[in-house]
Amino acid sequence: MPSQKRPAKFLPQKVERARRPKTATNPIQGTEGEPTYASNCMIANGEGSVGLESTLAGMISAYSSGDIDAALVGVAEWLAAGKAATATFWNVAAACHWARGDYASARTACEHSLALEPGHDATWCNLALSLIELEELDSAIAASSRAIRVNPRNATAYNILGLALNRSDRIDEATIAYKQAISIDPSCIAAQKNLSLLELLKGDFTAGLPRYEWRNLVAGLIAPDLGVPRWTGEQCLAGKRLFVYHEQGLGDTIQFIRY
Repeated sequence: MPSQKRPAKFLPQKVERARRPKTATNPIQGTEGEPTYASNCMIANGEGSVGLESTLAGMISAYSSGDIDAALVGVAEWLAAGKAATATFWNVAAACHWARGDYASARTACEHSLALEPGHDATWCNLALSLIELEELDSAIAASSRAIRVNPRNATAYNILGLALNRSDRIDEATIAYKQAISIDPSCIAAQKNLSLLELLKGDFTAGLPRYEWRNLVAGLIAPDLGVPRWTGEQCLAGKRLFVYHEQGLGDTIQFIRY
């Protein structure tokens, strides 16, 4: 049957923790942002490809609905069939392993995918994310840089490069990478928030505080609808009550209360 294109969901685009020099403590916690997606991964041709395509579609559906166990069953069934794995298959397998926190297996799956399709920039990004979690930062920098060489207009790749540089305490270089991501895609939520954390870390509150408002668009950090106006610091509070709600981790909440 003819080859068909099928999108595969990829690893999360990360929002970095605010990294201080190694001598400092209490980093500001970050969260994950919107997932990135891959496309143009070809389904294999050949005998039995219809059945394997159906298995792959089930894996993607299960992963997309959050049923990682079912998706991993599909991964095992595919491998047990003894058929040639496709780039898309390895991409889905990588995402499943990532969701389970098995970053070593996610890295291996990405490497298998890239062996089949080395020109896929999103897979290089996902490999870089896995390497960051494994603290293999030099390799993560190389992988994200490769993604940029494949697609110089990939804002996500620059954001991930910034993550790896930040983790390596190369703050100025990370800042440049985040700014490059934003110049390509000003709506890149992760890069905007990551840059704001570095600006705040450097004491640039004029730039950092307004940009930090991008956190309100990060999945998991959406401000609750309380049915009352948000206080911006400008409204008079005389005769009014100010409701303060926790937004992120308990550590950040305690630090806010302390200071």
